[in-house]
Amino acid sequence: SVRKLFRAKTEMEALGDRAVDIYMEHVEIFNEKVNDLLPSKLSTQVPQSQNNTTTQASQNQKNSSTPVPQNPSNRTVCVKSEEDAMSLLGITQQKRFKKDSHKKHLIVTAHFSVIHSSDSNQNYTGRLR
Repeated sequence: SVRKLFRAKTEMEALGDRAVDIYMEHVEIFNEKVNDLLPSKLSTQVPQSQNNTTTQASQNQKNSSTPVPQNPSNRTVCVKSEEDAMSLLGITQQKRFKKDSHKKHLIVTAHFSVIHSSDSNQNYTGRLR
């Protein structure tokens, strides 16, 4: 669940020696075709948390040493809070509920990276679907 993912992020970052980045990817499968559901100009559409910002992963990669998930066909968006992740899901759900939505399959993937500030051997990345 999204709540558990962000709870784990908070717990790891509270240790003070780790930074956790979470990137969301939303696609749907319909008639054997994969469609990216994330809007290209997301920063103007997703409500942002009070002290955090939501940016496209490609923009974040330019300003960060954190590895960004690379999938050339689908966009990923860095989310800083549970609220941002749920807002993003709301946007993609609105795009989905059109004609034949009962025949479509939504796949949400959370890519994450954990960067250990003092020991790069403890850095890792992963994904949850």
